[in-house]
Amino acid sequence: ARSLPELLGTMDDAALAHFVAEGLDWYAQSPRQAEGFLRMESKSGREAVDDAQGGEPLRRVHRALSLYARAHCGSLVSVRPGGSTAFTDGRHLYLPDRIDQFGDERDEDAYWVLTALSAGFIEFCSLDIDLDKIDGPWPAPRPEEMAFDRMLRGFDNPSIARALFLIFERIRVESTVCSTYPVALSYTHLTLPTS
Repeated sequence: ARSLPELLGTMDDAALAHFVAEGLDWYAQSPRQAEGFLRMESKSGREAVDDAQGGEPLRRVHRALSLYARAHCGSLVSVRPGGSTAFTDGRHLYLPDRIDQFGDERDEDAYWVLTALSAGFIEFCSLDIDLDKIDGPWPAPRPEEMAFDRMLRGFDNPSIARALFLIFERIRVESTVCSTYPVALSYTHLTLPTS
């Protein structure tokens, strides 16, 4: 019953009924295993929820994507859940928790493409900004602040500056990723959740 509110938010009625029925099957074998399954504490419980929800969960490909991102960036970046969008903060890649756009293996392919594109912002130096080399009255740096954020604070409207920078940089990074890794060209038709 404690798991039910979380499941109601992520499953339709048919998927939830199937999950509970599978839990009852586990109960026939072992009440303790059924409890772990229904609380999603067991691997089989988490996999059953993933299967019922459809699409590809980030959790299933997380490790492989982290290694792939590190190969792109040449540094110890990590992949983390990012809600429904893909972005980077220059140290980590944030990818959607789940992709359920196609209903087949292309959902996993979309993770690989998003990883390459997000890693491209690090790999191709989008956030390596040296304000000492750019003319302008830049604000004084704050502790732990990235140069990108400091640069944005120097504009009258930081929100518009951020949006424009990311639009132009996304175009540049996509083009560079596709020319550097030509196989990515075959996936550029995917409409992917990015920010």
